[in-house]
Amino acid sequence: MLEQELTDFGTSLDTKQPPPTPKLLQLTIYKLSEYNEPDYPSTITKCWIPLLQMIEVYTFSSKFATSVRYLLNQKHITGWKKVRGDGNCYFTAVTLKFIENLHKPYRDTKGLLAFYTLLKSLSQITFPDANYKHAYTQMRARIKSSIHRKNIDNDHVQVYIDILALIQDKYFAEICVRISRLVTYKSFMDRFSTGELSFFMSKPEDEYIKDILTMGIEAEDLTLLILPAGLGAQVVQFNIFDNNVYEQVIPEVEPYEDQILIVRRSGHYDLLYSRKEQELDQYCFYNKTYYLGT
Repeated sequence: MLEQELTDFGTSLDTKQPPPTPKLLQLTIYKLSEYNEPDYPSTITKCWIPLLQMIEVYTFSSKFATSVRYLLNQKHITGWKKVRGDGNCYFTAVTLKFIENLHKPYRDTKGLLAFYTLLKSLSQITFPDANYKHAYTQMRARIKSSIHRKNIDNDHVQVYIDILALIQDKYFAEICVRISRLVTYKSFMDRFSTGELSFFMSKPEDEYIKDILTMGIEAEDLTLLILPAGLGAQVVQFNIFDNNVYEQVIPEVEPYEDQILIVRRSGHYDLLYSRKEQELDQYCFYNKTYYLGT
């Protein structure tokens, strides 16, 4: 069934798509004179904030300034995106960035195909409620459409433009959070059934399940390990404590293609942008513009 669906939009599970031929194209996200970011985003901030600009926001904290300079000079972080703080910020940050990465115009559809296969496997779950079922249906349709447009229509840039706009939509962000909670639940149950988690569990199984599937309950302990594993992504988390920065890589292996950089400060998660990713994206902080090649 899955093989037939994938054939319908021009690929197969083991097809390796050749990289697209580079062609310079400018994609303007918005102009400085026409758009000002809100202090509190509805999902995540639309553009990347230059890292040193964050020091200007928190001028009252010299310790925070020290941590930001460390991220810039030692870890080659160049940008920061604020994430809505509603109890779902970890799930929002990781999943929205994961989905954006899958749609990068310089990437083939291998990652999208793997995610579509993961979504198919979620159909085995008894969904907690109709909202979860709806989120599953919507996300599966969206990813299937993206694969078709990249493989059949060769529409790499417009697909990315569309997903950048979509992740600004609060309704879509909620869908992403629900999907990430379903992925976390499946990943948890798969590992719980093998006894893999028994050493790490500090409370009963049903309490973990309740926390994972309840919207507004923030991720903690096991969830921070299980969601990246479920997505097949690597999360690099920088924890800022006063003027000390502690780095945690999950899972602790060689870097993945899908690497997501986040920062945790005072219990809240935001996104970070590496110099390497900025160069691949050809993103300019000054005019908030991507120069994308396809």
